[in-house]
Order: sequence, then structure tokens, then C-alpha cells
Amino acid sequence: MVQLQHSFLALACLASQLALAVPQDSSSTASVLEQRQWHPPNDQWIFRTCPKQAEKCSDCGGDSRKKGFCNTGKPFESRYQYLQCLKQHPDGGCGLICPCIAEETGEPGTGLPPIIPFPPPPVGFVVPPAAVPSPKQVCNEDYTQTSCKDCEPLEGWCTKGDHAGCPCREECPADNDNKKPSCLAEDCKGENGSCTVGHYKGCKCGAKCPDPEKEVLICSTDACKGKENKCTTDTYNGCKCSTLTSDIYTLYSKAQVQEAEKIVTTLIEDMKRFDREQQAETNPDVTCVSRDYGKALPVDASLLNKLADKFCSGDTSKERSQDLTAKDASSSSYEDYKFHFEVNPGNDCKADCKAAFKSMTGTCQGIDSHSIQASASAKTSCGTEFTYKITKADTFTQSGLQERACHDRDQFGKHGDVRGGELSMSAISCTSVGDDRGIMRAGSDPIKLVHTYSGTQYRYTISWVENCKGDEIDVRYPRGGEHILGNSCWMLLTDNWEKCNNGGAGGYIDYGCVRYDFRPTHD
Repeated sequence: MVQLQHSFLALACLASQLALAVPQDSSSTASVLEQRQWHPPNDQWIFRTCPKQAEKCSDCGGDSRKKGFCNTGKPFESRYQYLQCLKQHPDGGCGLICPCIAEETGEPGTGLPPIIPFPPPPVGFVVPPAAVPSPKQVCNEDYTQTSCKDCEPLEGWCTKGDHAGCPCREECPADNDNKKPSCLAEDCKGENGSCTVGHYKGCKCGAKCPDPEKEVLICSTDACKGKENKCTTDTYNGCKCSTLTSDIYTLYSKAQVQEAEKIVTTLIEDMKRFDREQQAETNPDVTCVSRDYGKALPVDASLLNKLADKFCSGDTSKERSQDLTAKDASSSSYEDYKFHFEVNPGNDCKADCKAAFKSMTGTCQGIDSHSIQASASAKTSCGTEFTYKITKADTFTQSGLQERACHDRDQFGKHGDVRGGELSMSAISCTSVGDDRGIMRAGSDPIKLVHTYSGTQYRYTISWVENCKGDEIDVRYPRGGEHILGNSCWMLLTDNWEKCNNGGAGGYIDYGCVRYDFRPTHD
């Protein structure tokens, strides 16, 4: 009997706690009860919505961090987790940040601070690594005006300070510093003794002498301008060079004669290689997959030539293949087609890659230049073979909300805890992207958002599903209607965590042709 009384008392206590957590207007669709697998005893469930009527900023900690928005976050998840967050972050950042009535304007806030995108990587830079934060302000157009000295750079991108998220220029090395860049390096491209691109743009660069077994510098050339058998130009300053004369009257030692023989041998090999290249066949043997005009694809030959030029700009001295799309030629047409290119070099044979593909497009056209056969090959007399193949992807359509797919629990390796408060605060940034990215269609670049909390990266990706055909869509509010969180990308992304029971690994869901993906990774 005593045990029964204790059970009734426990149920009454639980009911009173739930009554405190449930809002008066429980029918409102904006009030969504958070559910978790575990919470401490006597914990209260909290709701994740801002008040319909914005409160005064003075009643929620002021708005010193951003005008029109509360300094103090609204708790959600469970009160226990909210209080734990406050212990770790006493200066704020816990809970949902809501708009408030600003003291200066008397008007509520209009949204979260805009996300400033990364600038395009300058020549010689890699894309910003994952550990580089989003810029706090618009980066300088001339990145050399931003010094890497005080911003803890990572691969040339600032990670600290006012210029975090922006590219910067390294301090110029001293003349005797082994970090001094080579003028011949691709990430320097030195001219007149200074780098024109890369992390040391504008800094003095040093000469790098070529391997004498592979390349002989001639003193009389403009690239060398040698004196006393050493080049004097910025590019090859101090490198050893050779003089060509019709007669040699100086008495050489045995070592000097042997060195001269090596130089002459190298020059002879260079001349032989040049002769073979000159004799390479300009009109290779072309084979088209078909000569039937009716089987040609409705693709402009000029587009294929542009893509072939891009392929040929890579290394054609070794076997290589590459898949390209019309987007690689800055064309919005032929979205459904993929273009595959290959080169198989012959034995010590260098052929004109661009000329070979132009021979194919000229030979394998359809009824006119606006159609071409699906594949072709061209083989030169010295054995180099080039091929292309055009395929059309199988497309499909889908509309509305699709079935959610949850990632495997260990799909992305180990990662830290995923907390609902941090997830919600970071995922809401998807609503702040500009129209240039927020209006998505087939071929649009994906939106990638990364936020790091306690060593765990919260990665959100919004992208167009490959081969899906559909109308353009505002990915921020794909459902249309009123611009509220329940209709937004935020709801879809957070649900990928809430509705997947996989240790926080997240998942993805499609709305129409747009995919919303959340996954955590270790920083």
C-alpha cells in the first residue's frame, strides 16, 4: 500500500512538471515539444520557439551584441542541458536568440546577422580549409593589404582577428631565407624578380637552376644573359650556362672535356625531340562511332571544342582522363550531358591535343555544326590517341517532401556530442543566405555551412539533386507561405538530427529537387 501511494505521488509530480512545460496555446503548430532519449530526474522540457510578441530588449539582457536581438537566449531542449551550457558559456551563446524591441528604433529585429561568404581563392591559394571561420567582414579586394603576421594563418587564410576568414599575404622572406619562393614556381610566377601570385605576391623571389641533365641554359639567350658562364637574369641569376661557338681554342682539362660532352649530348637529344614534335602528324586518323547523321546528338561542336581545350590544358604527356560538363565551359545549356575525355600518349611522342580534338569535331559532325556523334577517337602516326564520349544522364522529377534517409551511426567516424541548442543556433544560418545562393536550380552550386562547437563540426549542405528536373526553388523557405521557422530550411536540417536515432550522425531529406543534409565531423 505504501509503495502504491509513492507511485501516485510520483505520477502527480511528473504531471505538474509537464503542466509547467506545456504552453497555454497547446494547439499552436509553432509549439513543438523537444524529445530526447535521456534527461535527469525532475527535468523540465523546454520549447524552441520565440514569443509571438517580441519583448523589450531591456527585459532580455539588452541588445549590445546585435541591435534588435536579445543578448540572453531562450532556453530549449531541457532546462538541465540549458543550465549546463550556461556553466560552460557564461558570456552567452546558449539557447535560441530571439528578436526584441530595440530601444533606439522601437522596432523588432529582422533576422540573424548576414553570413558573409568567403571570397574566391586568389591564384596560388587553396580553398579555405574547414578550420577557417566565415569572414566577420567583407575581405579586402587586394589580399596583399592583409598581413598574415597577427591572424594565425592556415594555408594563407586568417583564422583569428578582424580578418578571420580572409586571405592574407605572408611576410616577405629575407634574401638569405630558405623560405624565399622560387620565381619558377606555379604559386609565385615571378617577373622581374618578384612573385606575381600566391602567398608571397610582391615579395622578391629567388632563382632555381634547372637540372643540367634535363635542360641546358644557353648564355646568349634573353632568358639567361650570361656572363662568365653564369646567368644574370632574375629568373636564372647565378645558374650555370653554356656558350655555343664554332671553334674552341682553349685547352680543356679532361674533366672539362667530359662536362662539355655531356652538354653536347643533351643538346643533341633536345634537337631530336624537337624534330619529332615538328614531324608529328597534324591530321590524325579519326574514327567516329557512326557516320549516320540521324544518330548525332544535338550538341554544338563549338562547346565540345571548348571543353576539349580545358582538358588539353592539363598534362597530356601521360595517360589521363577527365569528366566535364557544360558548366566547365561557362555554358548553361546541355545540363543533361556529360563529356568524357581521354589521352593515351605514344612512346616518346608529343602530339597537339587541341588540334586532334578539332579534327574529331570537324569529321564527326552531324548534319551541321549544331550536332555531333556521341564518341570518336583520333590517333597520330607516333601513337598518341585521343578520345571523347558524350552521354546523356537519365533524369527524373520529384516534388514535395520525400522520405528521410539517416546516416549510418559510424559513417563519419568519431565526433563529439551534438547538442540541440548548438544545432538550432547554427542551422538557422541557412535562412540568411542571399538570393544569389538561396534561389536554387539545376546546376546551382551547393550551399555549405560549417559551425564548430567544442571540437565538433556541424556541417550543413543544401544542394540540387543530380539529374533531378524541376523548377527553381527558394531553398530557405521551400514550402512557401509565411516566412516562419516551421516553413524553413532550419526545420528540415534540425529534423535530420531529431528524427534519426543514430548517435547524432544526422541524415538528409529532399524537398522537391533540393537535398538538405546534416552531418557532424570531428574538427
